[in-house]
Amino acid sequence: MHKILFIFIIVPSIILAFYNPFFVEDKKNRSIKVIKEELVNKKPMAKRQSVTIAYFGFVSSAIGEFALINFDGKNIVITQNDSLYKNDKIFRIKKITSNYIRITDKHGRAQTIYFSSDK
Repeated sequence: MHKILFIFIIVPSIILAFYNPFFVEDKKNRSIKVIKEELVNKKPMAKRQSVTIAYFGFVSSAIGEFALINFDGKNIVITQNDSLYKNDKIFRIKKITSNYIRITDKHGRAQTIYFSSDK
């Protein structure tokens, strides 16, 4: 009787004790280091380019709209979609009206030049 008790009750209890996770020592958790790199590719901002333009007049005709200006010490006639060059700077004329000229620089930034009369 003792042999049957030993085989059916005690041996399975010992086997279960070895298998049971409560009796097993915990393994140490590996610490995982997360390296976070943030790459920022910023373009250097170009300084705003200043332009001095003296405005002499505006003419609208069937051919188009023209403005007489003084740019870089030279008197010139400009129309829409013309380009003005000063050293390595390029300015494109986008719109001409009787009281303002809208230009863009080589970076595509728009600038509006308004005209008024001095009394």
